[in-house]
Amino acid sequence: MITAKFIFWFSIVLCFYTYCGYGAIIIVSAYLKQLFHKKENPKDGLFEPGVTLFIAAFNEEKWMAQKIENCFSLDYPQEKIKIVVVTDGSTDDSANIIANYPAVVHLQQKERRGKMAAINLGMQFIDSEISIFSDANSILNRKAIRELVDKFYDDKVALVSGEKRIVIGLGNEAGGFGEASYWRYESQIKKAEALLNSCVAVDGGLFAMRTQLFKSLPEDTILDDLAISVKLGLDGYSIQYAAKAIALENASLTLLDEFERKVRIASGHLQLILRMPAIFNIFRHGGFSLRYFSHKFLRSFVIPLCIIIVFASNTILCITQEPLYLGLFSLQCLFYMLAILGFHFRNNKHFPKLLHIPLYVCMINLAAWIGVFRYLTGGHSVLWCKAKR
Repeated sequence: MITAKFIFWFSIVLCFYTYCGYGAIIIVSAYLKQLFHKKENPKDGLFEPGVTLFIAAFNEEKWMAQKIENCFSLDYPQEKIKIVVVTDGSTDDSANIIANYPAVVHLQQKERRGKMAAINLGMQFIDSEISIFSDANSILNRKAIRELVDKFYDDKVALVSGEKRIVIGLGNEAGGFGEASYWRYESQIKKAEALLNSCVAVDGGLFAMRTQLFKSLPEDTILDDLAISVKLGLDGYSIQYAAKAIALENASLTLLDEFERKVRIASGHLQLILRMPAIFNIFRHGGFSLRYFSHKFLRSFVIPLCIIIVFASNTILCITQEPLYLGLFSLQCLFYMLAILGFHFRNNKHFPKLLHIPLYVCMINLAAWIGVFRYLTGGHSVLWCKAKR
């Protein structure tokens, strides 16, 4: 029983550190740094480099006109803005919609080859100092460009992530609340990481990079934003966070859509680790490796195993009849019962939203298992399937 107790508590501590501990440590550390070290902005004068808004899209006719209008409405000198759209094998009316805007450079990738291939193609036609990547279904606030480029005053900064905010509509299932809660927490962690040194990764919905630092990646790259981030992070560059550069995006319409998105992310994480194992070389990459391990690796690959170990070891420890372990086992059973109830009432708007969190936690951990399995068995696809939003 001593071994079972050690395994149980070690797994509990690991889960707590991953979901709460790391976030608390990094946020408090960033607060203390701000408190005692006032950061000065060394910019000298107005900083307005040329920028290109780059959109890689697949069948986005529903959003395309609104997206382009949004780009033209941003608060930045229009003569310094270019817009490039790459349609990846689109079969809808996107091309005709883009044709209504002569100022937009439209590149058509007739055969559908995936987002990374679209990015590799589009970047060949960009000569602006800063490239800003944004999804077709992400609507930016007016100050987004200024907030992003302001972070590039430091030559060590290669990437700047915007803030993704999820809008929950009346038609969204339970996953919408879980997704929105997840991104609020993620935003706080990224902001703290940037204040301390560097984020681990940017969000593909809105991020900016120094164009000259872009290097083509294999077309079968699943998570383009993560791969670009980690590659530059390993090269010693800083990844910053612009909390006031906001990309509004609707929540996934159904829980299944969000589940499939998480499966894809898990596959992409595994692919990244196998292709860039240097991410674990703490002696060479120091804090960046530690942050990746705590922020991404544990959450994607260790916790899905830990939650099974916690339940199994707790079940064994119930044999001792100790009140502590009986009580903890009851709490675990309650948690999973709430997850089942959340799934059953996922379309019920009267069901308390906080009770959807157990469902979301279970869903992302199941998705991690399936994502790893798909990648190892070759069942993943580089072609992204848009979540209905």
